[in-house]
Amino acid sequence: MSPNAQSKIRAAAATDCGPVRSRNEDAHLIDVNSGLVALSDGMGGHQDGDLASRTVLAMLFDKLSKTSGLDEFDPPGIDAALRAAHESLGVLNRGRSPRDAMGATIVGVGIRSDQAECHVFHVGDSRAFLWRRGDLRVLTRDHSAHEAWLSRGGTGQAPPRHVLTQALGMRGTFESTVLRLSLEPGDLMMLCSDGVSDVLDEAAISRELERMDCQQLARGCATIIQAALRAGTRDNATIIIVGIDR
Repeated sequence: MSPNAQSKIRAAAATDCGPVRSRNEDAHLIDVNSGLVALSDGMGGHQDGDLASRTVLAMLFDKLSKTSGLDEFDPPGIDAALRAAHESLGVLNRGRSPRDAMGATIVGVGIRSDQAECHVFHVGDSRAFLWRRGDLRVLTRDHSAHEAWLSRGGTGQAPPRHVLTQALGMRGTFESTVLRLSLEPGDLMMLCSDGVSDVLDEAAISRELERMDCQQLARGCATIIQAALRAGTRDNATIIIVGIDR
């Protein structure tokens, strides 16, 4: 897509604590002015997961939102911001046992000011999807033991789905995944926590996005959260939808 002054970024989010959890450990960030949108899921069952997700997003906003527009969302810049967030959680985890340590996933997108392209980034099992001209594309692959098992052919006993191989705050190093993506007017990008993707498959997500109106993204987000609740999610459920308006 060539730069289009008539195109415009629109974004909305919805979240629900779910039927089981007593607090919401998901957090989300929408800063349309800089083109930064992100979602973080505090690692379930760990102490202060909600603090972890908020800390990650605060660090990303500090590092990435001040330099919006052209080259600031390049992979090295995004990786540096993610490592700063990882280190912030490391400081908070000092003195804690591995069992009590905080951690968080991250999935986000940095959109150039001309909306010609973006960079999608993630660590963990929160996911990003692209809906374009009637087709749904999964942009991320979970950093999990189950996904690694599938990539090796899926032979033998399957590991649990939610054993993460990478997350911010986990001891050791991580490798962020950053994808450069050209954008077109009419594109919808959906970011979600596993409370949504665990219970809604790609066919269900496609049905919801097909009905979505870029002018009413908030209503569409709420509809997908309700669909996840009806499908039986037991986790916090959060979604962001970004639209490149025509």
